[in-house]
Amino acid sequence: RVGDFEAALDVAPPPYRACLQGRVTARYSAVRMRPGDVIRSRTYISEYFERVGKMGLQLYTTISVDFTNQSDEWIKRLDTVFIRYE
Repeated sequence: RVGDFEAALDVAPPPYRACLQGRVTARYSAVRMRPGDVIRSRTYISEYFERVGKMGLQLYTTISVDFTNQSDEWIKRLDTVFIRYE
């Protein structure tokens, strides 16, 4: 189910009615991707907090993806914020 990010960590997700994608940001390093590079990615939950909004309690979850090359040099981070409503 969309919004069950915790399932990848074998943790039961909290109950929610709706899940919206909020913001997407990308940060780049000075390292450039070149032809022949082997790119790896690592996805993780980097931020987790609650606040009360107009629709009630909101859970903000930031999913980050780090991209590195074969030399383990950091290339890019993609952060996507999802908002779940209880």
